[in-house]
Amino acid sequence: MTDYATNLCISPVATTKVMSKKGDILNRANCAVEQVTNSFKSLAADAIVISGTVAGIKAASKGGKFAGILSDITDLTANSLRKLFGCGKLKNDYLYRTFGKLKKLSPKIKAIGLAGTLGIGALLYMVGKHNYKKGRIDQKYIDKALLSQHTGRILAQ
Repeated sequence: MTDYATNLCISPVATTKVMSKKGDILNRANCAVEQVTNSFKSLAADAIVISGTVAGIKAASKGGKFAGILSDITDLTANSLRKLFGCGKLKNDYLYRTFGKLKKLSPKIKAIGLAGTLGIGALLYMVGKHNYKKGRIDQKYIDKALLSQHTGRILAQ
């Protein structure tokens, strides 16, 4: 297992044992189970995105129709961005020149670059989604612990 996968699976259990804000041991255990489930779902989604990206890059590196389509998309994007950064309030000579150089690359290189960029973007989205859900799970169990603590105080009075 990679460090990333190990951290995703071990971290929820370790932090739940240490974190006293989550109340009793049953509440902590439930939190750890939900965090580990979230981590495994995230690992599965990451694996799908990575394998799709690798397949896209392999297909683009062979050239052909797929590489041509990705190259055309890259050209359209580069043209639009050159127009955007070429004049007006967003004028930026460096970006204008960079997108001009991008148009001069071979179709195969443009296709590989676009496939890789889309894959990285999708992976970053998945990581952000996982982290957001991780925070929501933590907050859910912290709120449960606070509620049981307050309920215990009210019943004791």
